[in-house]
Amino acid sequence: MASLLHEAVQHAQAGNRAEARRLLWQVVQSEPNNEIAWLWLASVAADLPEYERALTEVLRINPTNQQARQLLAQFREQYGTVMSAAQPAPTPYTPQPAPQTPPPGYYPPVQPQPPAYGYPATPGGYAPEQPAPSQPAPPAPAPAARGSRFPGCLLPMGCGCGGGCLRGCLITLFVFVILPAVACGALSYARFSLGPLDWIATYLPGDLGRKDVSFTLTAGAGQPDQYDVSVTVPRSWFPAVEQNRWWRDLRDLGDDFLPLEEASASWRDLEADLTTATTDTVIRIVETNPERLITGGSPSVLSYEGLESANTACSAVEGTLPPGGSVVRRGTLCGARADTTQPVEGNILQNFAPPTQIRFITFTVPVEEGRVARWGIELPADLYAYFEDDIARIVETAEVTRR
Repeated sequence: MASLLHEAVQHAQAGNRAEARRLLWQVVQSEPNNEIAWLWLASVAADLPEYERALTEVLRINPTNQQARQLLAQFREQYGTVMSAAQPAPTPYTPQPAPQTPPPGYYPPVQPQPPAYGYPATPGGYAPEQPAPSQPAPPAPAPAARGSRFPGCLLPMGCGCGGGCLRGCLITLFVFVILPAVACGALSYARFSLGPLDWIATYLPGDLGRKDVSFTLTAGAGQPDQYDVSVTVPRSWFPAVEQNRWWRDLRDLGDDFLPLEEASASWRDLEADLTTATTDTVIRIVETNPERLITGGSPSVLSYEGLESANTACSAVEGTLPPGGSVVRRGTLCGARADTTQPVEGNILQNFAPPTQIRFITFTVPVEEGRVARWGIELPADLYAYFEDDIARIVETAEVTRR
């Protein structure tokens, strides 16, 4: 009812007494103990009984209201008590055909306007409502001077987009059209991490809510070969590597506010050190958005798991797919994808219910003929529908290439 009371007060302050009274009656019918609404109703009352009743209701709600007590005493000193058992209180407002002359009312002399939800200006003594004296029609506003500085197009129902408002229209176009388009374009092409802002940007649709993650690994065991690993992930997923400053901050926040159930477990256990990592080192990219972690009851993790030998001929891959599996194509070479689920027993995050099942998605991406990269995704099964498009994008963009 706050908005209805606010509208009624605005009508009362503007002199629209009938509309204010109609709205105020709606407020007091729903909130009979609304002291301010009753006091405003007294200021726009249509007759003696309504004026007296409104002040009486104020004192019923708040016997210490000195304003209402003084007004009621003055009223009864002048008019006596007009409400009695034989004369019931006035009924709530119902619209009637407009009379030829306005009904009598009780309203104060002109006072400074009160705050939106404050008390009305002190009602004065009884005075019949008089028709407003006719006023000459105000002169038509002069047209805005050419080159006016007033940006009318920035305001609802402004002065249009011609003449002096041209500057305002250009500003509006820049702020509400050009800037958002540039920002969206920047997010589409500048796919690097925005740090903490990634939590906000992850809610944007499609690739606007995603970023590219990449790192370089050596072949290990004295081999000079290096491999570039890259993938597109949701913006709130961060690589769990010691060299990523944002991950270091987020893992510590996780240990403080979303600790893992096992007493000896830590978010730090998920990370790797890129300075010593090889192509056989598991590198994880972890969902860090607290809302999704709490909702899912378990972390969502993408893992690069290493390189291995495999038949990358598409015909061979298609002939060995598990039930429900699919082919992952990279040019003329192929890998495979398979999805499984497993039940969960016991909490994974302290103080938060675990998911009923974890969904595991394993897939291989061909690196070169006869060699593939292994990847894995695990997430709460209940969140799979939410991340389905992101997972398809991960499988589509995961790449490992020899330098």
